[in-house]
Amino acid sequence: MKPDLAVAYWNLGKVLEQEGRFYEAFFFQEKALELQPSLVDNNQNNHQDSHFKKWNNLES
Repeated sequence: MKPDLAVAYWNLGKVLEQEGRFYEAFFFQEKALELQPSLVDNNQNNHQDSHFKKWNNLES
């Protein structure tokens, strides 16, 4: 159950960040990383993958 809770905290933090509520976003993302530190690696990989896919679509 902990990984699911960590992902929920991470996603909540991302939503709060988009709304400009940075203090709250930081709190929830920090909590998520305490539960599942690998979220940072997963998020960076997903972000890089999405940029690659966008670039690849532009080249086609």
